[in-house]
Amino acid sequence: MFTVYADPKTQKSTVIPFVTPAGVLNGVVAGAKGSNQEGAADGTIVIADGTTGKITKQTPTKQDYLNAAGSGSKRAYLASNSYAGDDKYNNALYSVDIASGAVVQTKSQVVDEQVSAFTCWGDQAKAVVCTSGESGGKEIIGFDDTTGKKTWEYTDKSASRVIPAVTAAFHGIVYAQTEAQPVLMDAATGADVPTGTPASSSKPSAGSTSADGAPSQGNDPASANGSDMSLYDGKLKSPTAVTRYGGAYLQAPSGSNYDLQSILIALAPTA
Repeated sequence: MFTVYADPKTQKSTVIPFVTPAGVLNGVVAGAKGSNQEGAADGTIVIADGTTGKITKQTPTKQDYLNAAGSGSKRAYLASNSYAGDDKYNNALYSVDIASGAVVQTKSQVVDEQVSAFTCWGDQAKAVVCTSGESGGKEIIGFDDTTGKKTWEYTDKSASRVIPAVTAAFHGIVYAQTEAQPVLMDAATGADVPTGTPASSSKPSAGSTSADGAPSQGNDPASANGSDMSLYDGKLKSPTAVTRYGGAYLQAPSGSNYDLQSILIALAPTA
């Protein structure tokens, strides 16, 4: 097992053996120490110099293994779990400052089940949100990416809360999907962000008009820009990619079109 670090400026690459990467920043790689033996693992957090491939810092966690969960703007996140006895489990997240290698451990509130994996999304600013699986699960945790400390958390046992399936995060907002609808959350507090609910029958408009108000391509969405809006199922979903220009997600084509595996739904930013 090995990791390849490539520098786009110098167009040179370096091999870092036996390291599972979780994040990279300014030429420094943070991750978990792997093993040169098949099937073995090592629960040690490592910091490596990407340009030389050398390990510069190692921090044992007393865990059997670590899984890379994701990264924020400054820190990398790794997860682990172990059996504590009496039908209890130690589920934990480790936040690693990539520049210094400093580690902050956060223990999960879920102790009656083994949390198999965490996935973390950075908002490209100051917050990170982690859930126990991409499709939602037992727990959701918010972190301050500057300090690596937990700022909010709730589980599937929290009153009046549902663990959503997080799909993206961007500049203070967490985008997620519940069984009923997409939702927005404040990345710093975990609070719900109110949004307008579009009519269920509404569909994106693909038509355009000229300066005198006449349709330039007709009002038929099927003919606008060569698109076929009949493929859109009319159900708004949480975006899986978000920038300041808007969001996007993939949707299976509706109807009986078997030539396409998926279609791209683009969401325009609100004013």
